[in-house]
Amino acid sequence: MSSKMTAATISIGKHELEEYLNLVREAAELEEDIKDLETRSQARFWTEGRRSSFGRDRIGNLVAKIVELQSLLERKQADILQKRLLVERAIEELEPGDRRLIRLRYVRGLAWNEVAEALGYCTRQVIRIHQQVLHKMSTNVA
Repeated sequence: MSSKMTAATISIGKHELEEYLNLVREAAELEEDIKDLETRSQARFWTEGRRSSFGRDRIGNLVAKIVELQSLLERKQADILQKRLLVERAIEELEPGDRRLIRLRYVRGLAWNEVAEALGYCTRQVIRIHQQVLHKMSTNVA
């Protein structure tokens, strides 16, 4: 009996994979927003903050937004870690080629044409294989 048969199988569908990818993208956007706000707050400090309390109030508001976004980012990162573990456990039950397809599409977030190019297939063939792999993943058929 193989180790795949003795280990608990993980059932995961397209929705969960897309949810994971969307969370990763949201976290990346939050990181960009935080960096932008940090840059703006530093620029305002040098242009406004040294001259008036009005400038310091605006900087304080920016800092408060940064702190709020960082807290949100930390929560999203915790969700991402939890979902990533689930996704990886489900992916590990697949054949090597299927694992690569799913990782390229949902972990790295590549477009269909990029996945097809990386795997050396046409886009239609990759989408067809993808549907078969999703069926395997959702029904625990490895």
